[in-house]
Amino acid sequence: MSKLLGNQGGYRKMMSFQMAQLVYDVADWIIKNRPDKKQYPEYSANAVLVLIKVACALLNTHVEGLADDFE
Repeated sequence: MSKLLGNQGGYRKMMSFQMAQLVYDVADWIIKNRPDKKQYPEYSANAVLVLIKVACALLNTHVEGLADDFE
């Protein structure tokens, strides 16, 4: 697969991925340290949704910046 696509930088190096990972890690830590563990699945599902929204916003900002640079 890498021969087909060429040398890729990797998504883990992107600032948007690193920021989204940080948001997820903090949310997960907060959820795991709550005294009420009965609602853990609901909290973790909400944390994932927030993570997706933050990642999409950061990626949109990144893509807009690249588009401006290209123009």
